[in-house]
Amino acid sequence: MSAARPISPPRSLLVVRDDRLGDFMLAWPAFALLRRALPETRITALVPEYTAPLGRLCPSLDDVLVVPRSVRNRTDSAALAERLRDQGYESVLSFFSHYHTARAFRRAGIPIRIAPAVKLAQIHHTHRLHQHRSRSLKPEYRYNLDLAVFALGLWRIEPPNPLEDPPYLGFPADRRRAHARELREQYGLGERTPLIAVHPGHGGSARNLDLEGYAKLCGSVGWLLPGVTFLVTSGPAPEERAHAENLSQRLHTEGLTNRLHVSHAGLARFALDLSVVDALVSGSTGPLHLAGCLGVPTVGFFPDKRSANATRWRPPTKEELHLAVTRPEAVRGDALMAPSDEENRRVGAFLERHLRSP
Repeated sequence: MSAARPISPPRSLLVVRDDRLGDFMLAWPAFALLRRALPETRITALVPEYTAPLGRLCPSLDDVLVVPRSVRNRTDSAALAERLRDQGYESVLSFFSHYHTARAFRRAGIPIRIAPAVKLAQIHHTHRLHQHRSRSLKPEYRYNLDLAVFALGLWRIEPPNPLEDPPYLGFPADRRRAHARELREQYGLGERTPLIAVHPGHGGSARNLDLEGYAKLCGSVGWLLPGVTFLVTSGPAPEERAHAENLSQRLHTEGLTNRLHVSHAGLARFALDLSVVDALVSGSTGPLHLAGCLGVPTVGFFPDKRSANATRWRPPTKEELHLAVTRPEAVRGDALMAPSDEENRRVGAFLERHLRSP
């Protein structure tokens, strides 16, 4: 830490996690903590265009500021600094910092710049916290909470207790009921049909099961929970959609009731879709963390390596609402090995427990 502590909390705060969907959702617990601790502060999130609709849904944020593309060079950095210079932000809190982004905050004249102590980027921050996130000793969202607590300490504010207060996103009950009816009518499903979302796509560096692994898993769950329908979800990208279509066809071939759900209406609508399912099963992708923020029960598949393990990348939700399954990566390709029969039974028992909960 190189600068004197500010005495007063900021009237305007810029929070930054301008990368992928999952990383953004893992910052929401920290946003919520800051909102509770700083009720008078205007909090704005710097986000890429595709996550901006979700940022506008976040109850902890007052506004979003969209960066047109990733800031990765001097020209982009200068353009961002110019946009920020007249915004009047008194502090910026970067949950993950890139060199050129950090440089832009400095050039924009934001006086208090807080971030993890990460490589060369840290020279542009006034206050830095050594976290060693690469050791993966705790969940990513808790590293983000630690950074928020560090910032509150600089402003001499006692953090709220408890630090965690899930769920972090919700919709009014009447809107959820209406959307549940609409979704079930769209797919010809009964009002009480158990609906489990399965997201087979990959996100960023995340790994996922292959089609065979998901088919075996769904077969095991379908045997335990007769009458269940699997909602195979996908974004609009052609490769992701083709993967989901192949899984849906595979499940049909094996006599498992499912519907293919391709989301074309953006992330805000997809969040509403997930809010009305009974559970979501996925690799460590953005939808897993989005479902966690919604309080939807989640089953996540994680590779057996430190940088991407189940401890670091668990969704931000209550312990009892998440089941993590660790699998080795396949010898060829980028998929995870299929779960064992015992692991499939564990998943089925977890889902059965939550589907039968009131």
